[in-house]
Amino acid sequence: MRQADDNGRAPARVRGCFLAAAFMLGALHAWSARHAINPDGISYLDMGDAYLRGDWGTAINGLWSPLYSCLLGLALLVVQPSRYWEIPLVHLVNFLVYLWALWCFDFLLRELRGWRREGRASAEAATDALPEWALAALLYAVFLWASLSLIGLAAVTPDMCAASFVYLSSAFLWRIRRGDLRRRTFLILGATLGLSYLSKASMLPFVVVLLVSATVCAAG
Repeated sequence: MRQADDNGRAPARVRGCFLAAAFMLGALHAWSARHAINPDGISYLDMGDAYLRGDWGTAINGLWSPLYSCLLGLALLVVQPSRYWEIPLVHLVNFLVYLWALWCFDFLLRELRGWRREGRASAEAATDALPEWALAALLYAVFLWASLSLIGLAAVTPDMCAASFVYLSSAFLWRIRRGDLRRRTFLILGATLGLSYLSKASMLPFVVVLLVSATVCAAG
């Protein structure tokens, strides 16, 4: 009984350590890059300023996706920083988006754990060879590598926004796969997919794949 209880607590301990490490590492990355800016970032800042001016011809165009620039414009409106603090504010927004992506990823893992515990995973699945705490540690490490190395917090881009909606929409797809066929679930999934497209136009193929997958899961 004691061993079973310890095995049940292990994923919670891994989760707690991961969340603390992810917060601290993300904060360090954002702080170290607080004055960095890239050419795309300048364009997104210009679009954010255009939202504030009501210059919709500049703010909405076929090249730059609107959601990320809208977030930057909102931050500029609320804080109204000086020129010196404008770029650090952008990296604060990046850090907050990173925390949102962290929550979405954690939500996805909770859905996957629920699916596994219900016994619906195939007995031949490779993940069954790992205890739950080891699988959680592996997936959390992948998130840190993807978020801090592949995407990063130094570049001012909407990539972290797009990644967060990938995690969130995948979580709701698993909910549908587990039998949650409520209208609210489908509405949230649709809204999430819409936001993923607004965050980055290249997400359109992913949106189509998720919609088809959700239809198949609901029909099955």
